[in-house]
Amino acid sequence: ITNAFNRLKEDAKLPNVGSYSYQEIRDQFAPYLCGYMSDSEAGDLSAAAQWCKENGFKKIVLFYTPSDTSQTATYNTFVASLSSEAGAEMVGTVEVETGTLDCGPAAVQALGMNADAYFICLRADEAGKVINELRARGVDDGAKICVTFSGVGQTLLDICGENAEGIYGWNKLDPAYPGETWQKLVEAYKKDFNGETPTVPPVPGYYNTIIAFKQCVEELNITGDKAKLAEERDAIANWFFNSKQLEGCQGNFQWVRGAMMTDAIMLRVQNGEFVSLAQ
Repeated sequence: ITNAFNRLKEDAKLPNVGSYSYQEIRDQFAPYLCGYMSDSEAGDLSAAAQWCKENGFKKIVLFYTPSDTSQTATYNTFVASLSSEAGAEMVGTVEVETGTLDCGPAAVQALGMNADAYFICLRADEAGKVINELRARGVDDGAKICVTFSGVGQTLLDICGENAEGIYGWNKLDPAYPGETWQKLVEAYKKDFNGETPTVPPVPGYYNTIIAFKQCVEELNITGDKAKLAEERDAIANWFFNSKQLEGCQGNFQWVRGAMMTDAIMLRVQNGEFVSLAQ
């Protein structure tokens, strides 16, 4: 259904920003499709680079689920780019399948690889179990552990308890981001949603897309004239597909071959909560 819908948009030459999280589909329908969120593997790489550089890690182990397409994409990205982006080597991987009850053997396997630290690209349930097993086997410094965005949240904190203290993680959104634009958006959001704060990862991407569209229309002098419809749609599509760097509601961003490019927002557990390091 998605491919059929995209084919209709391509035939109509209609620019579209949506949840297109794989480069293959963006390339297939280029330049008419862009994603409004960064790809998970790009976020994992950004997070790993920031984490390794801050702590001086040179050798890491990756925990991942090979049957999970997104986690496998992170593995492939680390193989291709971890050394150049993070200045660190992936000395080994540990495979953990969804639903694994005993993660002790996985922890033992990782500890035998003589790494400096451990990047856990797993769901919260499995990530929490792995953290507990690493802690039980002598990983005393929480800074040596970083979890992907799908592991960040209350589920992991409940599983780990005090074992979560000091670990790193990342997300695609920081609800408490201090920037003026974001704070204004939060206030407007609260008025419309009974005082609630936006907490789901796509929210900054929604706002950034609107910010970008306004700038695009102004820069290209889009008229909306029906006689120029095809020409202006093509201009908009190309402007988005490989954009310049733009100022967004939570830092700078841009599109490269339709992929939203933003830095991962780094978090760390302090006093039992994930806290943004940007504050």
